[in-house]
Amino acid sequence: MSEIKEHATLVAKLSGTDLGHIMQTDADQVAKAMLADDDRNDLALLNAMFARPKRGRPPTPRKALRIMMTIEAYIGAGLSRKVALGRASKNWQLGVRYIEDVYKAQKLPKQNSRDLRNHFRGSPAAAIDIMIKEFREAE
Repeated sequence: MSEIKEHATLVAKLSGTDLGHIMQTDADQVAKAMLADDDRNDLALLNAMFARPKRGRPPTPRKALRIMMTIEAYIGAGLSRKVALGRASKNWQLGVRYIEDVYKAQKLPKQNSRDLRNHFRGSPAAAIDIMIKEFREAE
């Protein structure tokens, strides 16, 4: 009995609880408290597993880079920026506003942009459409 009292005294000291309260606690109360704690942990885990995802699509940096590249390719092929954005929007099946935002965010420095446009100079826009279709199928 003295070992139990020593242990209870230590627990009371560490937890800041009254020794009399600890000595009155029986095994059933301890088991109920432990089960309730497990239930709370399980509920928190379930809530985390089935939490609603954040709104919107997750960012896709490679796709954004491909979108920007295809717009530069269209411009290099001879289309105006506005027409290139519209055509990219149609072929990527995304909104024009989204395509424009991606293009502005991913825009290359002038020299790199010029080099990319020169690479596609003289290419038919239909070839770029096919390139977009292949990109989309590869996703």
